[in-house]
Amino acid sequence: MVARDVFDEGIEVAQGVIAHELGHYYHYDTDASLICNVAINTVTFLLMIVTFITRILSYIPFLGIAAGLYGLLLTVFGAITGIIFNLINLIFYWIDGKWAESSADMFGVDLGYGFGNYLFLSKYTEGFSLRALVSGFLDVHPGISSRCRYIKKRIIRYYGEDYWDSCVAVYGDYYV
Repeated sequence: MVARDVFDEGIEVAQGVIAHELGHYYHYDTDASLICNVAINTVTFLLMIVTFITRILSYIPFLGIAAGLYGLLLTVFGAITGIIFNLINLIFYWIDGKWAESSADMFGVDLGYGFGNYLFLSKYTEGFSLRALVSGFLDVHPGISSRCRYIKKRIIRYYGEDYWDSCVAVYGDYYV
């Protein structure tokens, strides 16, 4: 997804952002998260259905005590399993999100549009702050400062220091 106002930033920035988003498409980033969510929610939903059925069965007089105990055990097991599965899903989403953003940034560099993405991101760096550190850790996206650092390193490694210096001379370097 690309906001239209990114084109107001200049063609270099727009190309960098679009190359980044194409990296998400190329690496099937949304598919991995979708598959994990569907798998976790399917298992959790099935546990809820079985728990519901055993609760209904607990009201049948000749099944009452056995179904009630079974339903109680299944409810506890289902709740614990649901919590564990959702924590696994959350951790996967967090790790996969950080990897997806990094790989999409590198894809943009590999296409030759990394400096535009760097320019776009570097305008939002805050330098070092505790808030940026915590939000960079908790957020699905890596911190903006670290993204700028590894984009710059990759550009220099692929295209050389002279290319980097020429881009900075033409477009500037907002990163502090």
